[in-house]
Amino acid sequence: MRKRIIRFPWWKSSNPKVSLPLPAGDGSSQVTSDNSISPIPEVQQLLKDRPGGRTYTSSNASDFEDVRGKLPSDEHIRLVQISSLGTEGRALSLEWMEVPLDEAPAYNALSYCWGPQSTNPLSNINGYRLTPNLLNCLSELMVQVPGLWWIDALCIDQDNPPEKNQQVKKMRNIYARAQKLYIWLGPKHYDGMPALQTLCKICQLDSEGFMDREESPLEFKTDQLQKLRLPETDSPVWQALLIFLSRPYFKRMWVLQELAVARGNISIMCGEIILSYQILYHALRFMDRQGWMSALMSLARQYDIPTELPAFHFINTITLLRHSLQQQPLVCYLDLCRSYQSTDPRDKIIALLGLIAPGEQVIKALEPDYSQSAAVYFREVTGALIVHHHSYNLLAMVEARSASSAISLPSWVPDYSELWYNPYHAGNLFSISGTCFSGHWTSGSNVLGVQACILDEVEIVSADAGSVGSNIDATVMSWLSITAQAADTDAWQCLSSAVDDQHPVSRAFDSFWRTLIGNKSERTGCTDGLEPDAPKNYLYLFLGTLIDYLFGADPSKLRSLIESWETTINVEQLILEPMKQGKTRTYSRLLVESMLDNRFFITKAGRMGIGPTTVQGGDKVATFSGGTSLYFVRPLPSGHRYVGHGYVHGLMKNPSPDEGRPYQGINLE
Repeated sequence: MRKRIIRFPWWKSSNPKVSLPLPAGDGSSQVTSDNSISPIPEVQQLLKDRPGGRTYTSSNASDFEDVRGKLPSDEHIRLVQISSLGTEGRALSLEWMEVPLDEAPAYNALSYCWGPQSTNPLSNINGYRLTPNLLNCLSELMVQVPGLWWIDALCIDQDNPPEKNQQVKKMRNIYARAQKLYIWLGPKHYDGMPALQTLCKICQLDSEGFMDREESPLEFKTDQLQKLRLPETDSPVWQALLIFLSRPYFKRMWVLQELAVARGNISIMCGEIILSYQILYHALRFMDRQGWMSALMSLARQYDIPTELPAFHFINTITLLRHSLQQQPLVCYLDLCRSYQSTDPRDKIIALLGLIAPGEQVIKALEPDYSQSAAVYFREVTGALIVHHHSYNLLAMVEARSASSAISLPSWVPDYSELWYNPYHAGNLFSISGTCFSGHWTSGSNVLGVQACILDEVEIVSADAGSVGSNIDATVMSWLSITAQAADTDAWQCLSSAVDDQHPVSRAFDSFWRTLIGNKSERTGCTDGLEPDAPKNYLYLFLGTLIDYLFGADPSKLRSLIESWETTINVEQLILEPMKQGKTRTYSRLLVESMLDNRFFITKAGRMGIGPTTVQGGDKVATFSGGTSLYFVRPLPSGHRYVGHGYVHGLMKNPSPDEGRPYQGINLE
């Protein structure tokens, strides 16, 4: 074991230690108010007793580059002891040790987001970079929680790819072995104290079993919040809480693994405030179970705060990861964590490798390799996973690629750095009996070979949802007009004939509405799952959703449409009453999902479908042997371009090739 020390001037942290009340039984200790800090004696003695160590002390921060040496072996890690020097705590002491991970003394681990770089001289020490966020954190740690730490920016040489590759592979075990994990959310700012105090109050409600005592949830309204002794809806405390729940930490990729594998207690630091992670978990769970999300999102819009409130999604993601740790293949984690961000695009994969099932850990292509470009690493991982699992499921992520992507990839390789996700296509899967996986790929190749059967060809394509506008009504009318044109009628006639089985246009509308919702059952959510004995019931629910979007602001048009339907059905009973009862919510969600980043099209055979925004006339609709979806491929002079996958009404139940249409080998480039 070696030790190296750096000491350099620092600003004094004037904040005393702060303690917040914790619910009984959460396993978190109170934080004292003692400002007299000294290094941990056991660690000091350990550093002295180890042979071969040397101490390097400097008051000049520019000498920092010489402090850390190479790790003695791949089994070693670095730990850093953080403490403050001087009676007023104006200097920071960092003391490194290198030790085999299996022999490491007790240490804490830090989970934080790096944040942007800084021009501060202390943050760029002879090429060694510390971000302002980490500098702020160190100023608190040296006073609040001195001791032995593992912090990636301090303990890994970020400019040494071989070392970085080796250390990243150990991060799962490093965080799992830490006696305690601290989450650094950043300085307190003006939102910190009121937000955290409110979280503590809400957590107390959840820990006391408030939900179990109440017959129904309380709405997010002032009179009902007063029953809970919480601030009124117009209190600035809620604005502070919403800002707090939108902090950048909750969007970062690397922190997911760090929290998922942690075995010790987890604490949150916000400036000088320290509280248990369980407070955040129980408070957000309580608000979610009470059904406050919609109201909180509306409140966020009023304050011009991002409405996604990432902390809620973050808590749910961490819970799922901790319950499924090393039980799922990588593709499941990639799908679950697609919306999280990383500075290095390769980390969208590497940050999840500590979570994967043991069967995938033997795949050499998955090993962290920062010497490869993102394009090469993405291709090697995708090809290896497709061949290893005999599955094309990863192709579902391809259409996430945007025109602004800076990574040049083969058409069948997803750009994992994109945050996009399309829920419409996620459920439109089937299995083809009698076919086996036929894909072939070799490491280093940009070509994926498949056995494909061409079933149809895209002919008429709508403008994508983005060019039509964000209004759902405009998109629906645009797609309905294409349907009507193919049936030699107009959109109004197509809609007014929807409930009349005898009308010649009703068949076209039947295909249209089933296509827009992926032909999913309200109860099962399965493709082509509508019950054959009651199909019209689902049509009426869909029409209730549709007219709410199309004519909610135009009563005269709505009245005219209802009058045309009343000659055939009881509109009040079948459509309007279910709308009042909220039974159309499922189809409202499905309709929105079908509008999101998709194109509506009609094939040469007259089938209707929905595909990614990149689909265009001339694209072939195909099945792949061993595949679980319908795929779009575009003929090229030397092969085919993979476009994406989607839904084609009439082909989802029986996509097997017709006689005379055998499978043929094609190359996706």
